Amino acid sequence: MHLVICEDEKAVAQDISDKLSNKYQDIIIDEYYSGDDLISVFEAKSGGGSNSISASSHKKKAFWDIIILDVVMPGMDGFEVAKYLRDAGDKSIIIFLTGNEQQVFEAFKVEALRYLIKPVEDEKLFEAMDAALEKLQADTREKDDHILIRHNGALTKIDKADIILAEIYNRIVTIHTIHGDYDYYGRMSDLYEKLNGFFFCPHRSYIINMKYVEGYDSREIRLKGGLTANISKKKYSEFVRAYMKYIGR
Repeated sequence: MHLVICEDEKAVAQDISDKLSNKYQDIIIDEYYSGDDLISVFEAKSGGGSNSISASSHKKKAFWDIIILDVVMPGMDGFEVAKYLRDAGDKSIIIFLTGNEQQVFEAFKVEALRYLIKPVEDEKLFEAMDAALEKLQADTREKDDHILIRHNGALTKIDKADIILAEIYNRIVTIHTIHGDYDYYGRMSDLYEKLNGFFFCPHRSYIINMKYVEGYDSREIRLKGGLTANISKKKYSEFVRAYMKYIGR
């Protein structure tokens, strides 16, 4: 987990950093003492200034996992920093630090998860962190549960568990699911990278879900719904081992 603390008071930033480091494992913490410094790092690592970042904002990725962001700072304040990041497509979880409860309502405009009133109580800090970690885990599960493709001109979400078989012909990938078929232009290698768990590529033109295998021989794999996938000679032994591992899990 990669966390950033952006707080102009170094003592406050270091105190929060020490407390989080002692309580949470596998955490990387960076400290920045102004919003301008944080944005400079964001721009440098994202490939340029705000224009180039905005051009790629459709990806909507989280540059960091969590940002603990002070509201009142010299230069760009916390709300300006958060708005800049959101406009640039960054989806990092934001927790605001503020000494003024009247500023709380501004937090909702930039989809902040929590706000903490300074001086920050340990219990409140850890509660906010636990909520952020829970959201991270939920977001990860959501990403892992489905894929997105462009089918008939529309972005379509397909649950991985529903995929029986994917095949390609003339650059058109067809995904067969328990609910129907979906076609789109793409590459099998890109699709295979998105599919985890018990998927297998028995042939360069096919990806199968072990869950729906009903039989096989040295030439083909038979799947639910009468679907079949060719299996190459080089992949046969590997497939058998993988399938035995699947059914024996």
